[in-house]
Amino acid sequence: MGLVDPTTRLIRFKTDKPGTGLVRYGPTDNHGVSTDIGPGYSKEHTAILRNLPEGQADAQYLQIVMKDMAGNLTTTKDTTLAGGTPLSDNGQVPVISEVAAANVTTTSAEITWTTNEPATAQVDYGLTSSYGSTHQVWDWLDTSHTMTLTKLTPNTTYHYRVCGSDPFGNAACSTDFTFTTPANEAVLCGDADQNNAVTLADVIKLIRYILASDTPPSPGTRAFKAGDVNCDGALTLSDALLLVKYLLGQAQLACCGGG
Repeated sequence: MGLVDPTTRLIRFKTDKPGTGLVRYGPTDNHGVSTDIGPGYSKEHTAILRNLPEGQADAQYLQIVMKDMAGNLTTTKDTTLAGGTPLSDNGQVPVISEVAAANVTTTSAEITWTTNEPATAQVDYGLTSSYGSTHQVWDWLDTSHTMTLTKLTPNTTYHYRVCGSDPFGNAACSTDFTFTTPANEAVLCGDADQNNAVTLADVIKLIRYILASDTPPSPGTRAFKAGDVNCDGALTLSDALLLVKYLLGQAQLACCGGG
């Protein structure tokens, strides 16, 4: 284990919607020092505060200024750094383990893994072990990581690896892994209740999904595609109304995903 640096603190927090901003800190409520919170908009944030006065780090004043994607600013009240995590550079790269691909659909996959210390998250993926695409989050350090890859091709094998870097720049990547997306399933357009027939019961099922009386199917699943009869990427009353017109012989169904 490396020597803990008493002049640094790791600050982590979450916001209710994507934002970016900065952390102000210093010995008084006038602060005097600021550091940016990552390069992009996110709901999860990390800031590393450096060069704090040794022995007085916990007494420093802290204020967070955030801006959402619409430009609205929010500023927290002053607090102190008591409870922040002192950083330690042990000179070692993060140890990556428990790498797995889960919830694989025709067009998406969830990649999960853990690290033995807080680290950034990155997934490299592609059709070969040379990858070609990257999904990354640089402004949030954690030990448990989840990333969802989207816009994948059905019935395709993907190679992937996960990478991470600790606050001191020590970086590591895993070995190569693979997963295969399933082929597109045949979808009976309008068959929201998945009983291989299109009836008034499907209209009722759609309405129950829309009102959340029944748990709505996840996007990309067969049930979701069957219910999305106007092919707009959502299950809404418009789908239910169009399905009623179809059953009355007054409309045709688009059914995003087949059928």
